[in-house]
Formats: sequence, structure tokens, C-alpha cells
Amino acid sequence: MQNERTVKLTDLCWDDIIFPRILNLLTFHDLFNMRCCSQLYKELIDQYFAKYVLHLDSKYFTKQQFLTLLEYCQNIRRIKLDNVDYVSNDILAQFFENNKNIEFLTIIGCNNISDQALKPVIYHFKKLTKICLIDCNWISEGFLDCFMQHHKTIEHFHLGGSGNISYNCIKRLMVQYKCKNMAENCNGIYIHNLEYVNVRCAVTFLLIF
Repeated sequence: MQNERTVKLTDLCWDDIIFPRILNLLTFHDLFNMRCCSQLYKELIDQYFAKYVLHLDSKYFTKQQFLTLLEYCQNIRRIKLDNVDYVSNDILAQFFENNKNIEFLTIIGCNNISDQALKPVIYHFKKLTKICLIDCNWISEGFLDCFMQHHKTIEHFHLGGSGNISYNCIKRLMVQYKCKNMAENCNGIYIHNLEYVNVRCAVTFLLIF
């Protein structure tokens, strides 16, 4: 009698069974541990990263883990970069080129990049509904003007702590997104349901949702 062959996890159908019924239930910590087990598991996890809808928040990953995700993920819908000093323009621009279906984008600080890395956001992010650029002093008015040209409507726009943005640029944002009643003496602007509310704050702040 012939010995029965032992069925391994990787013998199962990756797309129909492993990805949706197994890997989808694991934490990122589990996935990275699994990825270290063998070359085959590395290939399995990398393909999962490339195919499945994922939401990324840099604060939950080590530097190497997050760089791995930026390299392999191709179906990200939400991403938050919170003061990561190891992401360059080239890395971020390539990540955006590979993930054009992003809907929510949040960048806080990240002073080693410039708005040049965000060009794909302007030209390719057709599904973008929410963008938060907080403490991003590298954001230029040229970027914002170009963004407005290609994104005629947006549900949520948060621009906080970016001291290089002028009042006139904020006014253009308000006009673009049909906001009302700009107050000349207001350093901060808070817009809710496209209605204007005056708030007193120390930074230039625009929020639409």
C-alpha cells in the first residue's frame, strides 16, 4: 500500500481558499512571521499583499515591514503615513503608481519627502474621497492648485499645520469646493457639509467632510 502524500497548506488553492479563508483572518504580525518561514511562504504572502484590499497605518509596523508593504502591495484603499522618516520620494511615488485605487490618504509630517512624490495622487487617484495633509510644511501652493484642477469634488480635505499655505490659496480651495462665507480675520477654517464655520486656531486648517 502506497503512503498517502501529506497535504501542505500551500497545496490548497491560493486565490480561492488560502487568501480569503485563511490569510484574511490573520494579523499583519502573523503574516510577517509566516513570510519568514520559507521562500514559498514569502511568495505566498507577497502575492496576498499584491492582490488583496488592505488598509495600512505606519504606526503599527516596523520600518522594514512597512517598506516591504510599500514594495509589494498593489490594492491599498487606505493608507496613513505618520511621521515616518525612512520613506523617500522615490519609494512613495512608486507605491502610489502601484496603488491607484486609494480612497483615503493621510500624511502627517514625513519631512523627508516633498510634494513631488504626490504627483500620482493628482493624476491617477480617481477614487480619492479623503485627503489629510497634517504638519506637511513641504506642501506647496502649486501642488494644491494642480490638485484642485484634477479633483473637482472631494468629500474630506484636511490641511492642518502647513504654515506655508497662504490665505489666498485657502480661498481658492473654498471656491473650488463651493464653500461659503470666508471671514477675512480667520486663521483657521472649518467647513462642515460645505457650510462655513469660523474657528480660532493657530494654524491654517481646512476640513471638508
